[in-house]
Amino acid sequence: MLQSRLARMGSKAKLSGKQMTRLRTLARDRKIRSVDLRKISGIIGGILAQEKEAAAKKPQEKPADKPPAARPDVYHGLRPMKPKDLTALVEHLGFSYSRSSGDHKIYTHQDGRRATIPMYNHEISGGTFHNIVRRELKMSNEQFNRKREERKL
Repeated sequence: MLQSRLARMGSKAKLSGKQMTRLRTLARDRKIRSVDLRKISGIIGGILAQEKEAAAKKPQEKPADKPPAARPDVYHGLRPMKPKDLTALVEHLGFSYSRSSGDHKIYTHQDGRRATIPMYNHEISGGTFHNIVRRELKMSNEQFNRKREERKL
């Protein structure tokens, strides 16, 4: 009964879950058995006052100088690439155009590797690009970046 009354009081006073937990703890420690609304509202007021004082005493922290964040478009060291440039590089690596399926071009290599390149109107980046390089071209990111620099793409 006390718990439900406290929950209703907390919702009327718009208390957070942390404040409600503290209120229940205070009620338990003080052994409030009967629900005295004046006591509960006094406890709620005391909790809010304590938190305001604590917030006022807490020094304002200055944001630490953070090192420059990595570029958000760089994924595992791979910069995004346009599909047209990627197909040129794939052909330079010895792949030949095999067929297309929808908006994807499929290239095959003599050793059996197959690369599927999505022909989007935007750059290929993130996990899609990483998977093309690692799984389909079977190259490390460093090897791919070296080949990219050779071709200046």
